[in-house]
Amino acid sequence: MRCNDLCRFRSGGERHHSRTYEGAGEGFDAAGIKVNVTLNEEGIEAIEVLENNETPSVGGAAMETLIPQIIEGQTLAVDAVAGATLSSNGLKAAVADALTAAGL
Repeated sequence: MRCNDLCRFRSGGERHHSRTYEGAGEGFDAAGIKVNVTLNEEGIEAIEVLENNETPSVGGAAMETLIPQIIEGQTLAVDAVAGATLSSNGLKAAVADALTAAGL
């Protein structure tokens, strides 16, 4: 997801309040990762991990690293965390799923 996609959300005119969308992706554990992504007129405001069965010291740590990077950069084009590639990709897939649910 690039900023241009988020810019369409920002310039939509009718969306001035935060809205939350749920998404899911498959990480290292097949049970998957579920997230809530909150969007506002500026783009991605927050990402909350609702469910995951990733190893806390590996996948959990990767999510703690990636979430601020995604929000700060307003992009999913962030590098996976070394040693936690599947968890990183699962988080990004879950966020992408939520953005798709938002119509982005």
